[in-house]
Formats: sequence, structure tokens, C-alpha cells
Amino acid sequence: MNFDGQSESEGILVVNSTENVDPVTGSFAISVPIDMIESMVVHDAPDTAEYGGFSGGLTQIETRPPSDAWNYQVHHFLPGFRGKNGVLRGIADFTPRLIFGGPLIKGKLNFTEELTWEVRRQPVRGLPWPGNETWTRGATSFTEFQAILSSRHLLDININAFPLRRRFDDINALLPQTASSNYNQNGVSVGISDSYQWASGALLNTVIRYKRFYSDAEGQGVADMLITPEGWGGNYFNAWSRTGNELEFRPAFQFPSRTWHGQHELKIGLDLSRRDYTGTSASHPIELMREDGSLAEQVAFQGAGSLHGAAAEAAEFVEDRWRPNSHVAVDVGARLTTQSIGRSAGFGPHVAVAYSPRQDGKTVIRAGTGTFYGHVPLLAADFTDNPARLISFFDPSGAPIGAPILLRNAYLTPGPGVNLVQTNPGTSPRTLNAHLEVEQQLTRNVSIHVGYLESQTQELFTINPLIDSAAGNSFLGLAESGTAHYEQVEATVRARPVERSELNVSYVWSRSRGDLNTLSGLFVPFELPVIQPNVSGVLASDVPHRVVAWGLLPLPWKLTFSPVVDVHSGLPFSAVDVVQNYVGVPNSSRYPTFFSLDVRVYKEFALRVPFLGRSANRKLRFGLYSLDVTNHQNPHAVYNEVASPFFGRLQVSIVDWMAL
Repeated sequence: MNFDGQSESEGILVVNSTENVDPVTGSFAISVPIDMIESMVVHDAPDTAEYGGFSGGLTQIETRPPSDAWNYQVHHFLPGFRGKNGVLRGIADFTPRLIFGGPLIKGKLNFTEELTWEVRRQPVRGLPWPGNETWTRGATSFTEFQAILSSRHLLDININAFPLRRRFDDINALLPQTASSNYNQNGVSVGISDSYQWASGALLNTVIRYKRFYSDAEGQGVADMLITPEGWGGNYFNAWSRTGNELEFRPAFQFPSRTWHGQHELKIGLDLSRRDYTGTSASHPIELMREDGSLAEQVAFQGAGSLHGAAAEAAEFVEDRWRPNSHVAVDVGARLTTQSIGRSAGFGPHVAVAYSPRQDGKTVIRAGTGTFYGHVPLLAADFTDNPARLISFFDPSGAPIGAPILLRNAYLTPGPGVNLVQTNPGTSPRTLNAHLEVEQQLTRNVSIHVGYLESQTQELFTINPLIDSAAGNSFLGLAESGTAHYEQVEATVRARPVERSELNVSYVWSRSRGDLNTLSGLFVPFELPVIQPNVSGVLASDVPHRVVAWGLLPLPWKLTFSPVVDVHSGLPFSAVDVVQNYVGVPNSSRYPTFFSLDVRVYKEFALRVPFLGRSANRKLRFGLYSLDVTNHQNPHAVYNEVASPFFGRLQVSIVDWMAL
């Protein structure tokens, strides 16, 4: 996923007011069961100073509180079947979900539990059957207790466990199973939330969350990894393991509403957190081959690769929601952040305004701007202890070209030349964004939303190989010199043409530019085998044009038809030479336009289970759904090495399956 042109690791996922990401990488790897979600909002331009720790987007989830009546639900208890070329090819997925809960002590203690199981075998086009599947095995348990201590005092405790195993995780048409990586994770997240409301309306909410997250990855063997003009071979080169912990304490106090030139709702709070991790990283050699099979370059590795890092962060925020009258609402706030391995003081103000010129509220104009500070990735906290790369070059006869070059891992400061520092850079990414949007209700059943967003991020962590073979002084440098710039124009039409229907059509124009060698881009989820010199240009997530349509439409016989259409510009890619250096302008070529039509048709049947008494009225939903109904050839892989006889040939490498 990408937010505002940046990867999910540079954004943040907040669940019940606290962070819910991998403490080491920041990736959204911790599952939240869908049936436990009360609401989810993705903020491209957050209009609040309450949250920080991100340079991309903010995703906010609130979970569903336990019910005060016993109930249960069962979903997806039938497996999905995969079809290809008109023939069933076995089970594609089996993802049953069980939800149950109710009062353990009537009026005092409620409970809910969701158990999910995930089994998937997803084939990828372009590889021969049966060695073209990614295998996934996972489970999630989300348990929540709510104690009603009084009519004004609630105590919530939730426990989330999320083991997952994925084999051949990154295969595509040019990356077979033998050269792919396996990924495993497990862990637990425990949150305690205490809310007390005074008679005046003041509210104190205190949240404590602890996360323990273990993950590891490894290739399919210990053979050297091969990079050839026809794709990858051998075994993936890197194996790593990480155990991360995070403890977050977040009290927030909402003052009673006050009237002074309008209505004010003032909120203040603290956000204290500590993250740490230990891990290992070990790599075996990588060989870059010419078309004739001769060795052009070898990358070997030196060092134990024993890693660890820690970071503490404290932030204070204040937020005032002011309504001077019925037409205007203003949000003004600020957040002050102090980081142990980042900024000593990062001040992030923000202001947002909403204006409705008409009393009926059919027209709403919103605008806002703010500054936000991201976390220092723990991968940056101990970067120099990663295995160092030893690079050797060879001529077509196999003779070495010069002496091997050792790229020592180092921290660099921005500026011309090589400026080494002894510790990790004492700063963190900073983002300034601004947005303007208008929402207009055209008729009773039709509304339109138009918006513009701009985001500018500075001091992203980037990696750059700096080679000085003559002086024998070469480095793989980590510096906080990266930038990213994102612009977006969006227009969305929402309509309800008939009863029980909904239709949405959205067009987005966007532009993503920035440094290509960000730390998260090169090391998350898997380390790239070859690290090219850093350049600034079109980002890999750049999609200039995109149209998405989705909705719910009633059909005869009480059927419901739910389509999703996605049409967007092809993603960019670069041409490279035999040692993977850019040829021409990076990311100057694109895949063809992407098109996908996904459909779901379903019907609900009344189901009565007599022995359940008052819970007897149940519904059974049975449906058919299919991804990419038109079987459109959307290539996601390309022979991009100029020496390849297939240079420029596109390869389809998308998941192709249907399910029942």
C-alpha cells in the first residue's frame, strides 16, 4: 500500500488511539479482524494534531465494543475454488471467521471474541504449474472485555494474536519459487483503555498498549543468488529475524464544552512510547550474470549481522475545535515531539476550516494545512551493524577487474562530499501538507466531491553507495537527505439511483516525485539484492490517472450485484544494464494501462435455528465472486535488462482466481 506517494512503512495505523504497526519497520503487518472494526478512516491530510509518527498517511480504526446480548456469527465457512481456463483447479482459499460474545456479568462485564483462519494458495501467471503459487497459512484471535464500572466509567481490555506463515511470498513471472523468500510472523498486542466522564462533560481517556512482534524471512536454500537478463535464479540471498517490542502510554483529557465567541471543545494529551528490537541478518553471495552466462559482478557479505536498536519518544498535543456559528468550524492544534534518536524538539502546528455557506448544508468547503513528524525507523538505529557488501567485477573471460570494493555501512550527513558521523542521524522525517476540497449535494440522491492535496516530505532516510576505489574508501551511506513530493486532484460522484443501491465513481490525478533509495523501499519487506546509486525522480508508486467505480445494485429474485472497476495508468519501471545500473532516466517507462473488473453476486436466505430461542432468526448469505472477470492481461513484470534478447517484453504476473 502507498499513501501520499509513500509506502505504508512511512505512514501509521492507529487502532483505538494507539499505534498498531511492526515496531521495527512500521509496516501494517498486525491484522485487525474485519468484523471487529466499527469504523476505518484513511486521512490523506490529517486535520488533527492528536497523532504523529508518520510522514505518509494516517489510517485510523476504532473497534466494535462488546455487545450486552449474547450473539454469534459465522462467515466464509465454505472454501473458495480456483478456476483457470474454464477448469476448477482445487481450493483457492479457506478463510472462515467465528464471532461470538455477550455478557459475562449482566450489566457489568461484556465479552467478544473473533477467531479467523486463513489458508490460501494463490497462483501467479507466467510461471509453470504447479510451481507458481504463494502459500499462506495464518490465524488471528481478537478478544475484548468491557467492564462497566459505572454509568460514567468504562474499562476495556483487548488482546490480539496474529501468527502468519507465507511461502514463496514474492514470486512473479521472472522470479520463480526457488529464488523467492518465505516470510513468518507472530506476536501479541494488548491494550487497556480507561474512560471516565464527569458530570460536567469532561472526559479522561487513558490508553496503554504493549506489542511484541516477531518476524523472520529466509530463502529456499543456501545457493548463490543469480541475477540474469532473464530473471532471478539460485536462492534468495538474505535471511533475517527480528523481535520488536513497543510500549505506548497515551492519556488524553477532553475539557467540557465552553462558549466564547462560539462553542469550543478543547483537548490536551500526552503520547509516550518506547520501541526496541534485537535481530540478525545473514547473507550469502549474489552473482550478476551476462547473457552468455559469464559472471559480471559478485556481491559477497562480511560481518556477523547482529542487530539491535531502541528509541523513546514523548509528545504533547493540544487541539481546539471551535464553532463560531452554524456555518463555520475551525480546528486549531499543535504537537510537540521529542525523540531520543531523532529530533530533540519537533513543533507541528495545524489549522483546518470547514465552511457551509447555506443553512441546509448541501455545500461544504474544507481547507487545512499542517506539519507532521515521522518516527526514526529502528532499521536506521543500528544500520552500521548490517553485513558489509564486498563487490567484485569480472571481464567476460572471468578475470577480476581491479580489486574488490568493500562498502562499509556508515551514517552520513547531508551535503557535498562524504561527511561521516559516528551515530545515527539526529533527525526524523518532516511533512508539510495542505488540502482544499468542496462537497456539493446536486440532487437528493447525487453528490459530488472535488479536492486538491499537496504533500512535501523532507529528511527521509535514504541509502546511497559511494565508491572511491582509488582511495579504498567506499561506503554504503545512510543519510537523512531524502525528499518526496505528492500532488493529487480527486473528483468523486456518489449516487443512489434506486432503493437499496449505491454507486460511486472516483477519478484521481496524482504526481509522485522523490528519492528512490528510501530505507523502507530497499529493506522492507525484503532487502534488495542490488542497491543502485540514489537518484531523485518518478517514484515507483506514481499513478497519474486512476478511475475506480464500485457499488451495490439490486437484481431480480432479491439478488445483489456488487462490482468494482479499477482502471489506472501502468506503474513505472526502469531499464538497467547487466550490473543493474540505470540506463536512461529511471522510471521513465510504464506498464500498459491496468484494468480489472471484480464482481460479487449474492443472495441472503432466512435461516432459523430453533434451539437458539430468541437468537433463532439468522441469515445465510450465498454468493459467487470473481476477480478480474474479463481476464485482462495486466503485466507486472518486464525484461528490463537492456542486454536481454527479450528486453521490453512484458510478463503477466498477477493472481488469477475465482472463488465460490
